[in-house]
Amino acid sequence: MYTRLLIVICFFSTLSGTCLSAEDTWYPKSSDSCASFSAEAKTHNWTALAQHPELLWRDKAIFKLKSDYIAALDAISVQIKEGKRHASAEENSIGTLLILQIYCDDHGIARLGDITVSDIFKSLKEENAAPSSANQSEPSIQFPSHTPAEYQNAISKVLPGYEILRNEDFVQDESQLRNFLSPDEIAERKKRKSLGFIEGRFNDDKFPDFAALVINRTIKQARPTEKPESENWKEHFSARLVVCLGTNTPQAYQCEILPTLKGNFIALPYWTDLVVFQTHGEVSCGDIDHQMAAYDMPITALHPEGWNGNENSDVVEVPARIIHPNYDAIGEYAIGVNDGRTLVRQADSVYLNCAVAD
Repeated sequence: MYTRLLIVICFFSTLSGTCLSAEDTWYPKSSDSCASFSAEAKTHNWTALAQHPELLWRDKAIFKLKSDYIAALDAISVQIKEGKRHASAEENSIGTLLILQIYCDDHGIARLGDITVSDIFKSLKEENAAPSSANQSEPSIQFPSHTPAEYQNAISKVLPGYEILRNEDFVQDESQLRNFLSPDEIAERKKRKSLGFIEGRFNDDKFPDFAALVINRTIKQARPTEKPESENWKEHFSARLVVCLGTNTPQAYQCEILPTLKGNFIALPYWTDLVVFQTHGEVSCGDIDHQMAAYDMPITALHPEGWNGNENSDVVEVPARIIHPNYDAIGEYAIGVNDGRTLVRQADSVYLNCAVAD
């Protein structure tokens, strides 16, 4: 691992410098998600950017991360080579961009400002760790080798301008959470890398799928019954639940778009977490001999006009039934209130709201 880290810097020692164009003033920000950083960084000339470190590292938190990373590399170099590295400021800048790219390719939902040098080294160590036994059994489902950043790219193809909700978009105030969750539940929730992204098998094939709560922060809508000066007034953002089904083509998905539990607009912080359930045997969907609500084909409107106040505008009535799925269900549950849904997809692209045991 340490050798690889040193090569990251040394690889660029022969690169020639170029001038930074007037329009190329991009720089990594602590508020960027890894997914957005990875996508944006690939579009820029790193050698040109490195010519102007005062512009490239003008975010104080990211400047500190870079400085800590370079200091760690220097310390490693002393340990294994008995001498300090002799890298230029440009080489250090390009090397830091590269190591951030490597880290972010595996952690697309993380926020740059939350990354530490320890996180980077731990990630590289885990990546380079070999299986302890050649006879180690393989899991029945192999998730794709591509990264969360590419999951975001799949979403952007069907919902441009929407991004996966970050953990800070969900309620995090422990004084509030303690009113509804046990200490163990709060601790387990804090361990999750993402409260709005899950992986599983959501249909009856061999390909791995994923689901995500996504938001467009530029499309806003306030409830017309509430005025901005109202104590309860909150800005609402366009949001969706996106279910992307794997195909036999690597990195290609069939994505279906549904309303969130709270409709097509949500307020932040969001009080509803996304979870995956493994179904076992018989599953009851609705009260037998009655009709039940279900979600039919995916929503096609990316920019809904106005707030209609009806969360069920994209819901259809279908006969209740008992099913026997051999794949996972998608759960979306509001904290502190008796409100939630567990969605099981059917072959006809209808999502049933079923009772599934955890």
